[in-house]
Amino acid sequence: ADVTLSKKEGITPEDTVTVTVTPKTGYKFESDEPKVEGLDDVTLNLVGGKYVGTIPKGKFTSDDVTLKITGAGKFTSESKEEKTNDKSVKQTVNKKVESTAKVTTSPEGVYDAVKASGHGVKTFYAVHSTLIGAEETYADISRKYFKDDRNRPECYVTYSGSGSLNSADEKIMTDWFEEHRDNIEVTENIYRIRRTIHNVISSIRTFVLMLNILIAVMALIDLINIILTGIANRRGEMAYLQCVGMTDRQLAGMTVIECLQFTGTALMISLILCAVLIFGTETIMTSLINSLYPDENDEIRKSMLDLIHFDHVIPFVRCTAASVTAFAAGCTASLIMLKKQASDSLSEQIRGSEIQLDLKKTHLFRNCLIAAAGAALLIIAGLRTYSVISYHKDLKAYEEAGYLHLVKTDSGRMNVYRTGAENGKHTIVGIAGLGCNDFPVMTEELNELLGKDNTIVYPDHAGYGFSDDSDKPQTVEQVVSDMREALRNDGIKGPYILMAHSYGSYYALYWEAEYPDEVEAIVFFDGTTITEKDVWTTHMTDMFYSEKSLRKDIRHEQVREWFGFDRLFPAGHNEDEIAYGTAIFSKEQLELSDICDRKLYTSALVSEIFLEKQETEKLRRLIKPTDTPKLYFYTMPLSMEDSVVSYRLMEADYAAAGKKFTGTPEENAQNDWNMNGWYYKRLFSFDIEPFAEMIGNCRLVSCPGEHSIMYAQHPQEIADTILDFIAEND
Repeated sequence: ADVTLSKKEGITPEDTVTVTVTPKTGYKFESDEPKVEGLDDVTLNLVGGKYVGTIPKGKFTSDDVTLKITGAGKFTSESKEEKTNDKSVKQTVNKKVESTAKVTTSPEGVYDAVKASGHGVKTFYAVHSTLIGAEETYADISRKYFKDDRNRPECYVTYSGSGSLNSADEKIMTDWFEEHRDNIEVTENIYRIRRTIHNVISSIRTFVLMLNILIAVMALIDLINIILTGIANRRGEMAYLQCVGMTDRQLAGMTVIECLQFTGTALMISLILCAVLIFGTETIMTSLINSLYPDENDEIRKSMLDLIHFDHVIPFVRCTAASVTAFAAGCTASLIMLKKQASDSLSEQIRGSEIQLDLKKTHLFRNCLIAAAGAALLIIAGLRTYSVISYHKDLKAYEEAGYLHLVKTDSGRMNVYRTGAENGKHTIVGIAGLGCNDFPVMTEELNELLGKDNTIVYPDHAGYGFSDDSDKPQTVEQVVSDMREALRNDGIKGPYILMAHSYGSYYALYWEAEYPDEVEAIVFFDGTTITEKDVWTTHMTDMFYSEKSLRKDIRHEQVREWFGFDRLFPAGHNEDEIAYGTAIFSKEQLELSDICDRKLYTSALVSEIFLEKQETEKLRRLIKPTDTPKLYFYTMPLSMEDSVVSYRLMEADYAAAGKKFTGTPEENAQNDWNMNGWYYKRLFSFDIEPFAEMIGNCRLVSCPGEHSIMYAQHPQEIADTILDFIAEND
């Protein structure tokens, strides 16, 4: 049966909704007529072959969203069948075919989402959650519909927990599902799987760490003991070497070589064992997961495999650092022994008399510890020196490319890149999105088109590009204040046309709200939107188990940057990241972009990430519709043709990077649109359009492509639109 509703979206407690159930040809409800589950006072009456009923006001609330129509239907058809009787005379008989089945349907769109309910739980339909029909029906049509039978209808639930994976958070979520078990069926508890694996891996890592410490202490003691014993047992041999002309300096050199042999051999063995343990453990764990969860999809297995991934660099660096430290300690102990032996007479040394070593006078262990600490400090100083020198080398390369112009502000030096006309008709101020350090570089072609008659400036706020970092909280007030001060100190006067990308829209909106006389117009490049209510907003911190786990990951990356490990051992990239923008950016642009991103996790950026929720709520209260002209470019595809454009751009990047692109743009676009088209339209209607109304006087312009570089993928079209927009408002 087909189910239709008089209203499908935005239903409120004040609305009445008419439900119509129309049996298809050949079907008939008999013993169990259709009814609305849970609403016994709502009757579906048969009217002209259809079942019609009205759900009165007050039946729909923010938390009561489930609507099911159930009934038993019978399919009846007449068919003819040829049959031969006993006398071999052919006859035709009528045969009645009947089939009865229980039918359950949940109309799509009655309520598209569930309001947050207790303990910070948010439930929502994911991009891939379109309910096509029953599970069996979906399995039959998925390959034809999606060209990929791996996609399954599913609904995701996220929870902002109090810490890392833990049993307390799991209990809160489990209890919530238990309360809603009539409407939700949990088919897989991924949280429990991840927590179990996480606990196992944590235990393994803790055991391995303790084992490493024990082995390191034993190895250091053993090394010193071997060297000391070796020298003591060979006093006669050394005395003989002195007799034949070997000097004390040569003996010391020989001792150092022996220490190098010991530590070098130990290092080689350690590296081999390390490699066997790391790659062997990963192989075993991967095989176990694949064998224990053969029925899980690739995404679930990948998430579990990510948990058992070991660092392939740091353990080897640690082994090397330990060997250098042991070498320094061994050399110190050996040279102290040689110095003590040199004070004995040659005859005593030849007779091999026992060494009387006064540990207190020689301070052997103290000196060994000093040597070990000195070696560690030397390694740290060397790495930090390398990092600082590399940074200044990058700074010089950025300056030689013409992008560096530092201006003093109260928050430190800010880089203000200026291009275009010297005294243009308008001053366009580029505001980068969150973590976008290369905004001035990647807009080069757009700048050339816009800068013929206009002045264009890019003030990199604190921690971005090569501007100084800042420990000040990066609120919208602070960032806008710093940019205004930098422009003022550099002699760049308003009013300005603000050109904001992504999260930069927050600063543009605050700038306009607080200093309207300074803002002539605003251009948004896929600007971060602000919804009317925070419940449907996903923040950066929501993408992690907790803020604690996010801070831990950030600290890890900051340590890598501080020591220069991000330069020595760059993190791996997937195919998309490798191909990213290679078809549209020059080699110089890509190199400069890489240089800019080597100082990524600054204090200022971290502050922005953790203040995002606070600043969103602040702007939600502050923003009012204004007459300031606004132009909003969005990459959201609203048709299959838009998706084709995006995939063609991606295909070009893959080709330029020498990578294989799977499928054709048309095939990928068709698959994407079949799966996500409804979601794109809904997001546009419930997010982008309301945002445009919220800020007022805003024109929306479609610009299919990649969010991060959309301004570089369509420079001519964007420039023409912006210039026309400026001309219209002059």
